[in-house]
Amino acid sequence: MRVLTLNLHNPSASALGSLAAFLDASGAEVLALTECGRTAAEGLARALDCEGLVYAPAPYWGNALLTRTLAVEGSAAVELPASSLGETRSAAVADLRVSGARTRLIATHLDHLTEPDRVRQLQHLAASVDLTEGVLMGDLNALTRADYDAARWEELGVQRLRAGVSPARTEVTDWLREDLAMEDAHDARPEGAPLSATCPYGTRVDYILIGPRCPMAAAPGSYRVLDSMSGGLTDHDAVTVELAPRLVPADRVVRP
Repeated sequence: MRVLTLNLHNPSASALGSLAAFLDASGAEVLALTECGRTAAEGLARALDCEGLVYAPAPYWGNALLTRTLAVEGSAAVELPASSLGETRSAAVADLRVSGARTRLIATHLDHLTEPDRVRQLQHLAASVDLTEGVLMGDLNALTRADYDAARWEELGVQRLRAGVSPARTEVTDWLREDLAMEDAHDARPEGAPLSATCPYGTRVDYILIGPRCPMAAAPGSYRVLDSMSGGLTDHDAVTVELAPRLVPADRVVRP
């Protein structure tokens, strides 16, 4: 099963046709769309003839999960804590049946200004939905230290200071990978493939992460970043990966 995440930057009605064509060409079965208004989510679902749609509203345009052919067996919309400036975000949650196993997908978009706000939002989400059982997708506005050499990391600190956002920090991705043991789909990129940035600032902020108790795993070599910035579709590139059933001990499989 191919999954994809993309920040849509709240597209206009006139842009939905081009976006639908791009998403269709990706071959993804499940689409996690962030900065996506309800009108855009419903329009894309119709254009792509989707079987399922789960939407989580938020003042910053909300998040959507679209499934091309799989039925949604359960869903939720989680409101995340307000940022230090009072802005709220959300997460869309969908349970699907994939290869006979219940698989939970979560689409979210974390605060763009400070790491402490992102950590609070993420930990609230983890308390509401067991991330270790699912696939977390979306624009986390978070950095991974291993993506950058020392010179680039220092440069990022200067850029962020000038932009008025928090310094380059990694608490979000450290917590996901070390405390929750989530697998970063970026690790499933083709051998020798360099970092592919996903936003105009030359950083990777859009993620697909798989929990250790999820019945699916990223297929080696299947991670891709699809160009959607250069054509003006949106201000992020799409991230996609193939998920395949994994062998896990029976007591670790997520049961219906």
